[in-house]
Amino acid sequence: MVEYDDLEVTTADPSTNLYKPKYTNGLDWNPNRKLHNIMLQRLLEIARQSKGAMSSRYDSWKKIDHNLTGFMPMDDEQYLEKQLDSRKPVAVVVPMTFAAREAILTYLTGTFLDRDIFFPIDGVGPEDTLGALQMQHVLQQQAIHGDAELALHTQWSDSITYGLGILAPHWVEEHGNIITQQPSGYTNIDGQFIQTGSTQATEPGLLWEGHKFLNIDPYKYLPDPNVPGHKVQDGEFVGWNTTDNYLNLLAEEDQDDDMFNVRYLSGHHDHSVISGDDSGRTDRDSAFVVDTMASTRPTDLLVLYRKVVPKEEGLGDSMIPEKWLFVVANDRVIIKAKKLELNHNMFPVVVCAPDYDGYTTAPTSRMETIFGLQETIDWFVTSHITNVRKAVNDTFVVDPFRINVNDITSREGKPGGIIRTRRASWGQGVGDAITQLRVDDVTRGHMGDSQLMASWMNQVTGASESLQGVFDNAPERRTAQEFNSTHGSATSRLAKYARIIHAQSMRPLTRMMIAHTIQFMQKETFIKVNGEFGARLAREFGKEEDIQSGRLKVAPWELNINYDITPSDGRSNADVDAQTLFQLMQVALSNPQILAKYDMPRIWAAAARRAGEKNIQDFEIQMSVQDDDTIRDAVAEGQLQRVSNVQ
Repeated sequence: MVEYDDLEVTTADPSTNLYKPKYTNGLDWNPNRKLHNIMLQRLLEIARQSKGAMSSRYDSWKKIDHNLTGFMPMDDEQYLEKQLDSRKPVAVVVPMTFAAREAILTYLTGTFLDRDIFFPIDGVGPEDTLGALQMQHVLQQQAIHGDAELALHTQWSDSITYGLGILAPHWVEEHGNIITQQPSGYTNIDGQFIQTGSTQATEPGLLWEGHKFLNIDPYKYLPDPNVPGHKVQDGEFVGWNTTDNYLNLLAEEDQDDDMFNVRYLSGHHDHSVISGDDSGRTDRDSAFVVDTMASTRPTDLLVLYRKVVPKEEGLGDSMIPEKWLFVVANDRVIIKAKKLELNHNMFPVVVCAPDYDGYTTAPTSRMETIFGLQETIDWFVTSHITNVRKAVNDTFVVDPFRINVNDITSREGKPGGIIRTRRASWGQGVGDAITQLRVDDVTRGHMGDSQLMASWMNQVTGASESLQGVFDNAPERRTAQEFNSTHGSATSRLAKYARIIHAQSMRPLTRMMIAHTIQFMQKETFIKVNGEFGARLAREFGKEEDIQSGRLKVAPWELNINYDITPSDGRSNADVDAQTLFQLMQVALSNPQILAKYDMPRIWAAAARRAGEKNIQDFEIQMSVQDDDTIRDAVAEGQLQRVSNVQ
């Protein structure tokens, strides 16, 4: 092990002289030690270089933020107009970019989340089949508890908006007090305990364990700029900036053996120069802007996963690269440094970049491709508003020797009123003393041009009008076949989009969640069993007796399986026409060969789900299998009849 001399560095507050943090990895991370300061400078330099590479994209992203928030910065003239009358429109953003993004997000939500299982898997061998079935239901319960739907929606939204959507799954153990029933009674003279009742007792315990999901702001994302954006695992590092507070970190240090040095931050709550909000989301006047209060103690964190050679970095004797996690607070103190010992041996970060080109770290997003069209539409509409405002304000040509000009200017912007002529003009008429200046509306065609460009935007993004539920340009009489053909062509483009997202993000996310569950899960859990899933467990695996009240107990060792991730075709459930399935069923019911080969009740249930009934299993008839003796006794008592005897 490399030894280091002490440095004369005073980074700690004098009040923390008695503070003795525990360094569990055998290394001395005291802020006054050479190891700490060399590593700190190395981590900060990596973050600065990554930030510098990513910052070239911020200006483009800011423009997209303005479009999505409906915000256009006003110039001085527009600002004065607004000050005079806040009701006057001066510059607007037509939210076509927002509409396109919402249409795509709706499709992705239907494709991945409109199903009973978000992360479907199959067992590799016959011995893995039952474990795979149980695992995907355990993951589903973790996803619901961890609000995976919200995290995935944010990731997809970021990928459409900025070209990158970053998500970090992490295993969480929630501890608290558990109320238990303890027997109460007395011990007799023979030493036997005689229970007379029970009392409630509270004891600490594990309340829940599973996955939580952290969305990483692309503005604060720090990837390795030498690898493509979607190949995060190929980089030497990956990290991000985030903000917490001093008290939370103190509490975490008390619970987490891998956290240290937090008290050295006392009195040092200056912000990181690397962190900060570079986005344009809060530029609008009415947007909420976070203002640091003097009474709070926010702490900027740099979270960085790195591949290191321990011997070269002074972290050990090994010459084999390892993955480590480092956390730096306020660019000043390292508060976590630990070797990652995850079974999947990956950075716990997944990135989706569906508009990737295969090479770029931060590819051009789908919303960026339509920025020029959006900007042109905004200009068309704003210029039309300006022209209308000019016409509404009425511009007059006046002979000031014959008309009282003060009467005109005092009534500016007000309806009606009286305009007086000067004494010298009394009785001469006003036809040639005042006349309204003709204002031609040269922007009349702008609204039609805007609609044309909006249709171009829909074509570029794949968010067609049929996908958005808009049929303004459709013929008056449109057949179902024409609609289905148009809608199918639109959804096929987004199906390709969804398949890329599944390959880039959903698959590695599923692998990480399975590996974490196998590695960290401690206690038994229960999964919900109903419908076809319950019938299959009873039919194929003899689990009928283990299912109690629609629940099946699953032990951690049962989930240690080999698995394959079920690929996605990118199709939303809504893409499959339920009416077509019902028509196929009518054909099948008249064909004995089809009836002999396919399970018609299951096909009917699938058609019902396509039609919108999500809980079709709730209407299933619960049947039980009885032995021959029980059936004979029931027939003898008249409780059962042969089917042939039923009229």
